[in-house]
Amino acid sequence: MKHIDHVLPLVLVLVAGMNVYAQSQEQNITVTVKPSQTVEERVANSMKEKELREAAEDKLAAEKSARIAAKSPQSLLGSGRTIFVSSNTSYFEEVQLQNALRKRSEFEILEMAIIDGWDKRNIADMVIEQARGKATRRK
Repeated sequence: MKHIDHVLPLVLVLVAGMNVYAQSQEQNITVTVKPSQTVEERVANSMKEKELREAAEDKLAAEKSARIAAKSPQSLLGSGRTIFVSSNTSYFEEVQLQNALRKRSEFEILEMAIIDGWDKRNIADMVIEQARGKATRRK
């Protein structure tokens, strides 16, 4: 019992110190009470939420569709305005294909340009490579 008498004041001092510390911190609690919704309000809110969700899904689908369409070969070829022509065959010279392209009405209508010089090849939107009688296109 003697031992408890010595420990008890120490425990009371520790507990009192903790209470002072806990009481010194402010804690604000806000409680908001909202009136319950009517059935009509719940249905209207549910319908509005559904419409907003569908609109967001439609927007995402449209954005995804636009990204896919922008990467299509037709779109890439349609947006290209500069061409580099290369010939890797002795049967055909680059100048011949360049001149043939310049004579076409579509070439002028689409406002296309031919880039000359192997060092400028990388800045062209499209590269046409002629190899052994077979033309290949690359974007």
